[in-house]
Amino acid sequence: MTPTPTPTPTTTATPTPTPTRTPTPTPTPTATPSATPTATATPGPSGIHDAGISHLNPPANVRLRPGIPDLTGSVTIVARNGGDHTDVVGVYLAFVPPAGSLNPGGCSPIGVSVVGNVSIPARGNESLTSAPLWQCANPAAVDGLSWTLIAIADVHADDFASCATVQQVLSGACDSALSDDDQDASDNTRLRAHPKVMALP
Repeated sequence: MTPTPTPTPTTTATPTPTPTRTPTPTPTPTATPSATPTATATPGPSGIHDAGISHLNPPANVRLRPGIPDLTGSVTIVARNGGDHTDVVGVYLAFVPPAGSLNPGGCSPIGVSVVGNVSIPARGNESLTSAPLWQCANPAAVDGLSWTLIAIADVHADDFASCATVQQVLSGACDSALSDDDQDASDNTRLRAHPKVMALP
């Protein structure tokens, strides 16, 4: 009798485990910083800034001998604050010599000087005096000619660097600087063609 072969057992496949899906973490939203409000400048009473020159009174003439100054000719300047609050006003005085920048008489004063920085109340006036030494090395060369004086009012007294030379005053550079914080620049300067030279022997 032929033996019946024993069947070979079939290997059952072991199922491959399905990987468990790892949840993706939800990103935490970044807080957006709130904008810091910009502080608004507090205006003045009504923000009116206005300085001007009301009067410029130099002497009518000066009597000059060569190299000897005339000490009698003072200059009076009246500055005005047209604003609505007290302001500091710089007052400057420009001297253009007889016959202009060529200055054939060798005369002084020449250039720009600070007469004063004064605190003036709203709608108020302040009188200042300058006492220059008027002199010419050769007064006969400019006999009958005059200095040209220009008084300047600078609200806040912060623009002298732009008004420090006669060239700046005459070219308009000074006027431009004065007008950037003055709401009525029409009266920032006043001009007078005095004093006249009277040459003495």
